Amino acid sequence: MMLRKRSLPGMNSPLPGRTKFIATALILFSATVFGQDRSDVLDKWIFEPETSFDLLKYLSPKPVRTSALVQEYVRDSVFLHLRREYGDAAAIDGIYREALFLTEGRAAAALLAAAGGVIEHFKLGLRIPVLGVLNLPLTLESIGEFRLRYNNLPSSVLRDSAARSANDRDKLQHFFGSAYLAFVGRSDVLAECLGNGIEVSEESFVVGGRDDIRDRLANALGRRFGLLLLDDPAAMPSDVLGRDGAVR
Repeated sequence: MMLRKRSLPGMNSPLPGRTKFIATALILFSATVFGQDRSDVLDKWIFEPETSFDLLKYLSPKPVRTSALVQEYVRDSVFLHLRREYGDAAAIDGIYREALFLTEGRAAAALLAAAGGVIEHFKLGLRIPVLGVLNLPLTLESIGEFRLRYNNLPSSVLRDSAARSANDRDKLQHFFGSAYLAFVGRSDVLAECLGNGIEVSEESFVVGGRDDIRDRLANALGRRFGLLLLDDPAAMPSDVLGRDGAVR
């Protein structure tokens, strides 16, 4: 386990605006209060798993590369150990804190990286008129890496997740994606419109998609967190989820 800042070759290279927009759009589309002192606990969550050079990731837009590093973080056995020790709410904070670490404290970039880092579909099936179904890859991971990360993702995100025995891993991408939109837009109006629009159209255009009230709740909690960050840059997801959403 290493604590130094990590980066991939070319991490800071400029990207064409259109490429960056497409990468951001793909990430977003697919996109408890601790029992001890929070600062002490959170420091344990920043670590650097072993990584290897991957040409495909190196050539990808920066938001995709950063999200890939968050995915690597979630796959790490240290993350799983900490999640089991401190609970899912702490693990969600840990994901955001690692994203902040990777983006040098830039909240907007961190929220986007976190949204990409918690995507829980390997592919997205889109119904395209005339053409039929287009399977869009959502991650650069191998299927084995994806399954490992999926199993490590926190599943108790909403307040009743545990009581319902619900697998709410998919709510994380809704939460961080909506938080990003609310933060960069400095309002929840646009984020709410986009989120509701996706929910309404999902059943028609996404294979297996449906308008889910729990997705809408995760979107609302994410918007609340994004707006909270505007007033308090030190805020963590548990400041919203610990009170209104996630269980330990």
